[in-house]
Amino acid sequence: MTGRREFFLSSLFLGAVAMLLLGNQRFSNSMADPQSMAEVTALVEKLGLHCRSDREDGAIGFRLLISETPMSLEKANLLRFSGREISQGGWHGAVAAYHPLNLDTDLVVPWGKVVLYGDPVLIKKLTGR
Repeated sequence: MTGRREFFLSSLFLGAVAMLLLGNQRFSNSMADPQSMAEVTALVEKLGLHCRSDREDGAIGFRLLISETPMSLEKANLLRFSGREISQGGWHGAVAAYHPLNLDTDLVVPWGKVVLYGDPVLIKKLTGR
């Protein structure tokens, strides 16, 4: 009987550790605070999302666009920072990551050393908040 109990307790302990590690990995994927646009790109790709620069040559000019589906350069450059009209501005399923902007507004969400603007659902998926 003691052997069964020890086996059960050790199995329970190992299961709890495994769940903690898996949960922590999921948590850290969406909660990491990127320190550069390169880190943003890596985190976004890890989450299965798509990145698109705002320039034809692929270099990041003013912002990096993050989306649930691939985005054309034309669409990326048609998305505008337009007040609270996010839902009507084509931002569904899309977010822009900017180098820190000195804006006194609640329209952008800080994420590490970048700020995000766009679809609130996608921002939450990226930041966890």
